[in-house]
Amino acid sequence: MEVNAFEVLASVPDDPDTGRFLGQSRYLKLEIPPNAEGCRRFLHGVAIKETLTGDVVMEDCVEMTTSTVLRYCGIVKVSRACILKFIYPKDFFVSKYNTTEHEK
Repeated sequence: MEVNAFEVLASVPDDPDTGRFLGQSRYLKLEIPPNAEGCRRFLHGVAIKETLTGDVVMEDCVEMTTSTVLRYCGIVKVSRACILKFIYPKDFFVSKYNTTEHEK
């Protein structure tokens, strides 16, 4: 069964109660749960917002495997619980969560 690790959004949420905008946009690549066939999946895009629960909002996001782009997603919100690893940059949110990998 494939896990839906992210939600495609029509626009960037601008409610200040949902989180904060990052002061500087940074390219982010993160690993999300594998697909039904067990193939590793990644999201690559520009991180623009962090929610109060640690979720990440990205724009210009693409879903990919290690060798293939699967689809262009646009703006997505990725649940912190579904982030297996921060690939690039490895220190993204490290100071807040004190880890580079989310432990299951």
